[in-house]
Amino acid sequence: MDIMRAFLAIDIDRAVRDEVCNFIDQVSKTTRGVSWVRPENIHLTLKFLGEVQEGTPEAIAAGLNPWLTKLQPFSLLLKGAGGFPNLKTPRVLWVGIDLVNQLKALYDTVEDVCEGLGFQREKRPFSPHITIGRVKGVVDPKALSKMYERAQHVWGTTLVGEVNIMRSVLRPTGAEYSVLLSLRIG
Repeated sequence: MDIMRAFLAIDIDRAVRDEVCNFIDQVSKTTRGVSWVRPENIHLTLKFLGEVQEGTPEAIAAGLNPWLTKLQPFSLLLKGAGGFPNLKTPRVLWVGIDLVNQLKALYDTVEDVCEGLGFQREKRPFSPHITIGRVKGVVDPKALSKMYERAQHVWGTTLVGEVNIMRSVLRPTGAEYSVLLSLRIG
């Protein structure tokens, strides 16, 4: 039986992704010690599943599909930039996403379905974001001044019309993601 790393995600519209990637290009020129996310890997993670067995993605799809068909596609506003736990000592650099009711309901449903299949619920509160970089060393806070400048920046909107169940393969060159199943909303 095959084992794979998997997660559930929402894709980001190309125009917004391009703007975020242009920003990454600018910041990466003056910032060392950060592993920047490649353009093709930019997404909003709804739930990281970790190692799963063959058949798990289909079971998740079966649990989510009845609910997703009742939902209408909706838009998300990408706004702001920051770091977790903060920008003074960041481990993760991110672009923010406004939490709208539809996204919160989708997240809660994903948690319910996954919990019913034996996955633990996320203990931290849902904080929707797009990871754009992971800090791998000591980063001079001055080098992150561009992140501070974008704290209230509006990146654009993205239409959510599907949820993807993704496979993650770790390689020396970084993670490679591929869509296992795409679940339509509406």
